[in-house]
Amino acid sequence: MSTMYQFVNVPTADYLERFVKRGLKYVDLMTIGDLQLRYLSKEAVDSLRRTMHRLEMVPSCFIANVGGNGASSNIELRDRAVQFVSEAIGFASQLGFPMMLFFPGEKEPGTPPAKAWENMRSFVEQILRRAERERIVLTFENNPRIFRMINSTEETARLLRELPSPFLQATVDIGHFSVIRESATEIRKLAGKVVHAHITDNDGTADTNELPRGKPRGIRQTWSDTLRTSGVVAYAVGCTPVAGLARRYTAGSRLHSHGGPRY
Repeated sequence: MSTMYQFVNVPTADYLERFVKRGLKYVDLMTIGDLQLRYLSKEAVDSLRRTMHRLEMVPSCFIANVGGNGASSNIELRDRAVQFVSEAIGFASQLGFPMMLFFPGEKEPGTPPAKAWENMRSFVEQILRRAERERIVLTFENNPRIFRMINSTEETARLLRELPSPFLQATVDIGHFSVIRESATEIRKLAGKVVHAHITDNDGTADTNELPRGKPRGIRQTWSDTLRTSGVVAYAVGCTPVAGLARRYTAGSRLHSHGGPRY
């Protein structure tokens, strides 16, 4: 079971203390609150690492929620995205996280789709080099928000084809598939490239990250079969935005799940 419980204005060490008492062992952390990049000094990172070690918590997934826009035609925004995500990769490595979720970028009104894709690919190439040095698996997901890059499974597969690396893998969220109107079988396009899956639900109009419920047994079985035959390493249930442990290159296909509240 892995968790990503983070609350505004609650120190990370405090809520880790609370949740370890509930028997939670695997932890996911996002760069929000006191984990924003500007607060992650060497002393802060060392303190957090000692806290997780003392509590016997296992780092699972680090989430880089940082500034900049890797798909922008504004070179300053692209450079900022590279800088911030690269810094996050460094912190993920120092804290012992095996993988990191990042966001490929956002579309701009004045940038043609082909140019935005070119910008995004260049951005990912740069951060991938840092991830390979640190041996951190980078992962990204298709996004139902139309202003974000990567809005379909086909686009996910395309980026993975263009930048083949064992350190660049896909995350799938079945709640996203509901909003963008794609079926479970689309995941087969990513066979062997899915390091992580989010098992969430919604009403089909917005990505609300709810616990799955009320689905016909046949639909549930289709998703279960598809995920298990597509090489998924880890999965998470009802979480925002990511949870799970992926040790693809050391622990094989061990699955962990979590059903938890949003923050």
